[in-house]
Amino acid sequence: MSEQLIFQYPEEKASAVVGTANLEKEVAGLREKIHHLDDMLKSQQRKVRQMIEQLQNSKAVIQSKDSTIQELKEKIAYLEAENLEMHDRMEHLIEKQISHGNFSTQNRAKTENLGSVRISKPPSPKPVPLIRVVET
Repeated sequence: MSEQLIFQYPEEKASAVVGTANLEKEVAGLREKIHHLDDMLKSQQRKVRQMIEQLQNSKAVIQSKDSTIQELKEKIAYLEAENLEMHDRMEHLIEKQISHGNFSTQNRAKTENLGSVRISKPPSPKPVPLIRVVET
C-alpha cells in the first residue's frame, strides 16, 4: 500500500528505479576513484619515506666524510708543523757547524740547496708473486 501512495503512476516507479540505478553506478564509480586515489596516496607516501631514508643515509655519509677530512686536515697541520721544526733544527745545526768552522765551502753550498732537494725512499724490491700449490 505504501508503494501506491508514493508512486501513483508506474512511470514514476520506473524512473525512480532508473534514477536509483544511476546513483548506484555513480557511487560505485566514485568508490573506485577513491580507492585508486588512496592507492596513489599510499604509493607517494612510500616514495617520500624512501627519499627521507636516502637523505638521512646521505647525511650520515657526508658527516663521516667530513670527519675524515677534518682528521686529515689535523694530520696535515701536525706534519707541516713537524716539517717546519725539522727545517729549523737543520738550519740551527748547519749554522752551529758553520760557526765552529767544521764545514768547507763545498759542503756549505750543498746544505744551502738542501731545501730544494727532495729526499725520496730508495726503491723497494719488487714484490714476489704469491704461488699457491693445490694438492689433489
